[in-house]
Amino acid sequence: MVGDYPARGPRGETLTPEIFMAKVVDYDNIASRYDLNPVRSRVDKDPCINALAGRGGRVLDIGCGTGSYLSAQRDFFAGENFEWYGLDASAKMLEKARGKLSGVELVVGRGESLPFDRDFFDYVTSRFTHHHFSDFSAVAGESFRVLKPGCVFTVFNLAPDLSPAWWLFRYFPEALSIDEQRIMRVTQVTEVLTGAGFEVQFSTRKMDAVPASWILNEIANRETSELVLLSDVEYQSGRERAQGELSSLGHARIDPGLCFGEWVARKSF
Repeated sequence: MVGDYPARGPRGETLTPEIFMAKVVDYDNIASRYDLNPVRSRVDKDPCINALAGRGGRVLDIGCGTGSYLSAQRDFFAGENFEWYGLDASAKMLEKARGKLSGVELVVGRGESLPFDRDFFDYVTSRFTHHHFSDFSAVAGESFRVLKPGCVFTVFNLAPDLSPAWWLFRYFPEALSIDEQRIMRVTQVTEVLTGAGFEVQFSTRKMDAVPASWILNEIANRETSELVLLSDVEYQSGRERAQGELSSLGHARIDPGLCFGEWVARKSF
């Protein structure tokens, strides 16, 4: 379930949990090409981990995928006293993660039922994942359970309701309907986190300009979940539209039109 409130789509329609989960991506099938997208390697230093620098602690990434976030943070905080944990439902994605990570505890599992003790972690994060859970309310509750009092759970995800100009919606208009069905609006994510007991702060971030060639590369790789869920006809039609407009731009940077939402949810003492 996505919560016990009546979820609403961008046109005011009621969205049931079954509608949200109507589209499911099998990441075992795309694990081998997932890291070919150069956007995946653009990982910033996490300010919430930075706030723990000097004393360290246990850090969990729920839905860690191929481990790019954990790899980057481990490098940023080399020499600090952190213990790193990653959890993902896809064994194939974790195989890729193990190839780039050492000294990190990687576990096959789901965020709805975390295999960790109460008050175990100093920081928990879930990035680009909440639309892949069957029950995000359970994920929020489990994150609350495993966090120590006073510590933080962050959720970072694309925000389709704030991104009408995203290139993916422009070239693949069918993807908008897909994301309307499976991705909660930003207000709904806030409600779920608040309902789990967290004190929540929300902010938005706009994606920086990227080379046009990166977008064409992402389309060709077809590992972005929206592209995976399109029919082959819809995908090919959108790919041709994008190539017609972007091929001549080469490495010129363009605004991707994508906004992210970031929720910093604190477990009170």
